[in-house]
Amino acid sequence: MDERGAGPAPPARRRTDRRLGLVAPHRRPEPSLRVCGAAARAGLGQPVLRYPADLGPQAAPYADAVRPLLTCPGEWSRVGAAEAWWRITGDAAPAVAALLAELAPLAGHATTPLVLRTVRILGAIGGPAAAALPALHEVTTSPRRYGDIRVDEELHRAARQALTAIAPARALDTP
Repeated sequence: MDERGAGPAPPARRRTDRRLGLVAPHRRPEPSLRVCGAAARAGLGQPVLRYPADLGPQAAPYADAVRPLLTCPGEWSRVGAAEAWWRITGDAAPAVAALLAELAPLAGHATTPLVLRTVRILGAIGGPAAAALPALHEVTTSPRRYGDIRVDEELHRAARQALTAIAPARALDTP
């Protein structure tokens, strides 16, 4: 998968992953943990944070290095850190707090790839992301578009899926 969670990783990324020992970390996590730990401690940005996020609880020794990145400059890094923090620790509250700010463009009926990724992560978090319900509900009920047709439909699909994951009963109320 690419860093947005859409489709297979590009060939160059797969080669990099293999070179770093990050292929199939569930079979041999030690090389991946070493690389991810160094990256997390260095405070590198979002492209590297996908690796500790993929390792989930196995990357717990590096959670303390990820936590400060929830408030770092750079919205992609914050979103990557939020996903990594949640997947590593299972603690949704700090992750959701960091992610909610990235929904701000929706108030102006605009979207970006980062907003779309944020909506998907909030959906993956599920119930603990209930604070995002008003923004997601607005997306699914608004008659206005959030970009061109393709982007708008992709955002609506992601928002409906997130609503269903966060509050299944409320998702039934959306068209």
